[in-house]
Amino acid sequence: MSSTNQTETSEPRLLIVDDRALLRDSLSRALAASRYVVFTNSADDATAVIAQASDLSPETILIGSDLENIDPEMPITATLSELGANVIVLTRGKDPLTQARFAQQGACGFVDIRDPYRVLEEALQCISRGTTAVDPVTTQKLARLWREHRRAESARLESFQRLTYRETAILRDIYDGLGAAQIADESFVSINTVRSQIRSILEKLDVGSQVGAVAVARKNRWFDDRAL
Repeated sequence: MSSTNQTETSEPRLLIVDDRALLRDSLSRALAASRYVVFTNSADDATAVIAQASDLSPETILIGSDLENIDPEMPITATLSELGANVIVLTRGKDPLTQARFAQQGACGFVDIRDPYRVLEEALQCISRGTTAVDPVTTQKLARLWREHRRAESARLESFQRLTYRETAILRDIYDGLGAAQIADESFVSINTVRSQIRSILEKLDVGSQVGAVAVARKNRWFDDRAL
């Protein structure tokens, strides 16, 4: 974590949160040459980011959309917005779903890091005028896109959510390559019990084989970062 000097000034404070040192430093120099007092954070820890933002109370925060050391499921953008900062997300590309995810967390603008620097300047100017850097029509489209995404995600996972805890554990064993006999031995139950539970799993997932169940679990990333 680092910052510029001049902590006491009438100039607007701006915090850059990104784990790419080159981007962070180049933006810091460019913005400091303008009318901003710039602070930076290397995004090593979400708690530290929030603490620095709370301490500095920057008017604007630029934050990377893909921070390696911060859980993407953690709504850090929402927390920073709740602190009163105008949050602009630095993206790589213009993926609408990425924008929708951050918009629903309170981001008021998006800047593709591959765009000319003037695009960032224009976004900051919008904020200085008291408006968001995203027009109302786009804001509505992003909100609709996020609602549709959430509904699709819910439908995608519905069949898995019907599994009991024991069935989920057996599916994980099958996913890891165990056969019914080995699952029965390790669980201290009869193989007939395991086979009955497997049949229930296949029925709930609407597949005809254990291979199909594994394929569906993999396709839907059901076991990604999932602990049993």
